[in-house]
Formats: sequence, C-alpha cells, structure tokens
Amino acid sequence: MKPVPPSTERPLAAELSQFETALKETAKDFLALRDRYFEVKKAQQQRTELQTQLDSGSLPSAELKRLQQQIDTLEETLEGKILTWEMAKEPFWQALRFGGLGLVVGWLLRGWAG
Repeated sequence: MKPVPPSTERPLAAELSQFETALKETAKDFLALRDRYFEVKKAQQQRTELQTQLDSGSLPSAELKRLQQQIDTLEETLEGKILTWEMAKEPFWQALRFGGLGLVVGWLLRGWAG
C-alpha cells in the first residue's frame, strides 16, 4: 500500500471529526424527539382516561372540576411539546436562506433575460 500524503490526512481527519460531531448531534436530537413522542403519547392516554371519567358524570362537582383542570394542563403539555423553536430553528433558517437565494437568482436571471 502506498502511504497517504500528509497534506490529505488533515482534511480527512477534519471531515471525520465534523461528521462525528454531526452524528452525535443527530443522535441527541433523535433521543429528544423520542422522549417527546412518548411524553405526548402518555399525555394523550391520560387525557382520554380523564375525559372518560369526566363524561361519566357520576363524580362530585369538586372532582369534576379537578379532572377538567388536569385535562386543561395535559392539553397545554400536548400543544407545547409538539413543536419547539429548537426543532424548527434549523429548517426555518435553511428555508429562509435557500428561498432568499432562489429569489435573488430569479431576479438576476429575469434582469438578464429582459
């Protein structure tokens, strides 16, 4: 085997390091998404159970009020956990960057054509 010149080893090592970092971030994001999924699923099940108890109507008024408050809290949890800024931040900036770039290129092409 012929040895790899030292000038090409560094870029390869840097690329591998960047790939490893990106892979770790992706794994961390996946685990966070998985945890959020299970939290939402659990909250949905709890909400269904509480709603069933609430709909039965055979509970005292204080218990009904407490159940309704729990349902409201679970709905807030479900709404707040589906989409966070951290999840949407990168796709938002990617869309803005490439959409803006497409718009500028379109204006330039239109200007050159007309």
